[in-house]
Amino acid sequence: MTIRLKLGLSLVFLFLLALASCVQNAAPLPLPDQKAGVWVEFAGDTDTSCANASAFKYFVNKGTVDKVVIDFQGGGACFDDASCLASYSSGVATPLYADTIITKTSDLNQGIYDHTNAANPVKDWYHVMVPYCTGDLHMGDNSKTYTNPSNQEPYTIQHKGAVNAKSVLDWTFKTFKSPDAVFITGCSAGAYGAAFWTDTIKTEYKDVNVYQLGDCGVGAATDGFAAFATGNWNSSSVFPGTTFDANFVNSTYIATANKFKNSLNMAQYNTLFDNTQVQFYALITGQTDPANGAQVAAEWSDIMQKSVAKIDAETTNFNSYLAQGSQHCIIPSNDFYTRAENGTKLVDWLTDYLAGKTVPNVKPVTP
Repeated sequence: MTIRLKLGLSLVFLFLLALASCVQNAAPLPLPDQKAGVWVEFAGDTDTSCANASAFKYFVNKGTVDKVVIDFQGGGACFDDASCLASYSSGVATPLYADTIITKTSDLNQGIYDHTNAANPVKDWYHVMVPYCTGDLHMGDNSKTYTNPSNQEPYTIQHKGAVNAKSVLDWTFKTFKSPDAVFITGCSAGAYGAAFWTDTIKTEYKDVNVYQLGDCGVGAATDGFAAFATGNWNSSSVFPGTTFDANFVNSTYIATANKFKNSLNMAQYNTLFDNTQVQFYALITGQTDPANGAQVAAEWSDIMQKSVAKIDAETTNFNSYLAQGSQHCIIPSNDFYTRAENGTKLVDWLTDYLAGKTVPNVKPVTP
């Protein structure tokens, strides 16, 4: 064997050895015993609870890339004797919130939850879903006793949304040490969870690019309602730096976006006359007369648009997508793939957003 051939074979051997070493030393993806693309149920910690004291659990879908969706589920809210009773009692046609886990793994099959859809921008990502069953926008840490207004009997609600969320986040932080990217999202009540827990998540992942999207949770409120509701939930102990007034949501967006302006992007999706957000706004402002429905919807829409504009004006890393109509929530629906406004499809907009590209603020041509 010639010297040149021996040298060539030696170089090939060293290359293969180095390659094998790299493969062997490469960090494996998390959850090695879980099959990719399948939703799996996890039991909550011992201190977690739903509103009616039933067990809390959460869901995880294994990805094939080291990127993570942290997704807060929606499901209404309750804040006083009457509203918290609505779902707690049986036989109520339109409960204000879910007091127990209502999701099954088989339910997670539409919108961004469908990891078989090639158009899904997070189809290959790990997906951690935080269910919602506490009536407190994922922000409570209180066992609150209310009084049934019809018979004056007491009943207790476990407003433990923050306890539940922190339990899932603690597991997430232990499981995903330094992912390539994180997407924080949620619809309705989950949009508030996605806004208020972003600071905690971003603080943990300080060197990771984090993207947030609140789906239909603008937070139009009054000073009195915000202070009253969050007082019953004990949210001030969870988020001590937050002033719970009429601007508690947009002030949180502004403060969080500016705190992490170099590696965090925040965003909101809303519709012009979101039927659910309008109904809750009517409830908390006492404008429940159906005859005033159009006026209340217009009032809410004006507040919503001014709130989003304020966040946009006071930050450099915030985007909004405003669509026509009154549909509440888009990410759990297959409408996510078809929704378009002013020539921009939402799925394309979010795909670019999560890729770190510059995206426009989208709104109807004539609001």
